[in-house]
Amino acid sequence: MNKHFETPRDRFRHLKRQVLKIYPDAKTRHNPDGSFSVLNQGENPITDRYPDLQTASTVNAAWNNLKTVEYWQRIEDRNNRGFIVDKANLKVEDYIVEESIAEDNIYEPEKED
Repeated sequence: MNKHFETPRDRFRHLKRQVLKIYPDAKTRHNPDGSFSVLNQGENPITDRYPDLQTASTVNAAWNNLKTVEYWQRIEDRNNRGFIVDKANLKVEDYIVEESIAEDNIYEPEKED
């Protein structure tokens, strides 16, 4: 047997170890409808922004969903920090249209004499 072959159980253990570093109190919950979710301190850490990923049909998929959403949230936080800095540097003068341009109606056809 190839010693580099990774079984699904090994992959799940690796995935769970990664998620538990971020959410140390994470536990699997079996919902009454037969789906699974991962709870951290009794609450689902997957926000309402991703309702389809809050539950999964398998335990492995539930833990994978949590890891994926946590990654997406880190990217959004990083991008939002840059956006806030850009927003703070904007000036109102950058968006004021000159009066002469604003008074011209560019949608009126030109009148021929």
